[in-house]
Amino acid sequence: MVALEEVLAPHAPYTEEAAMRRVTVTGTYDVAREFLVPRRLLGGTEGSWVVTPLVVESTGARIAVVRGFLPATEPEPPAAPTGTVTVTGTLAPGESPADGPLAEGQ
Repeated sequence: MVALEEVLAPHAPYTEEAAMRRVTVTGTYDVAREFLVPRRLLGGTEGSWVVTPLVVESTGARIAVVRGFLPATEPEPPAAPTGTVTVTGTLAPGESPADGPLAEGQ
């Protein structure tokens, strides 16, 4: 595991070298820009990914963090932690946009 800044710089293109790397990053969640990625399945349950940008402490850049899965039966995702947090995760490339319209906040 390495610091995010050792693998990916702000505004740099995502490279094959970064793919699936375990990284750690410190910052604060930008809850005003949180969104849901709908039409996902987890263990046969339909729902959405909860994605919250993290403002990286060392650079001020934002990185999307998938904070978890929200079953379609749940009305709201749990609140993101407040204050400074350290997140450990795996880097993954973005996906292609969905076809068709999305609901507000998705």
